[in-house]
Amino acid sequence: GVEAVHDLHIWTITSGIYALSCHIVVNADLHVSEAEQIVNDLTYRLQHKNIIHVPLQTESRAHNLGYHLLCDIGDIHRGHH
Repeated sequence: GVEAVHDLHIWTITSGIYALSCHIVVNADLHVSEAEQIVNDLTYRLQHKNIIHVPLQTESRAHNLGYHLLCDIGDIHRGHH
């Protein structure tokens, strides 16, 4: 099942219609089809609450990136004129 949720964002599309995006941490032992079923179930439940745009991203704790990614794009341009 779902172990945690992070990077949760909810916003209004129009009056009474909402969108939600988040990362869902699932058990690392789940098969892809099981994780897809969790996403489908959550999407179905949310759509019945007028949350119609529901991009959900699954990951496991074994993902090893943690909840926060640091990015330094300053090095990309170093040495270029």
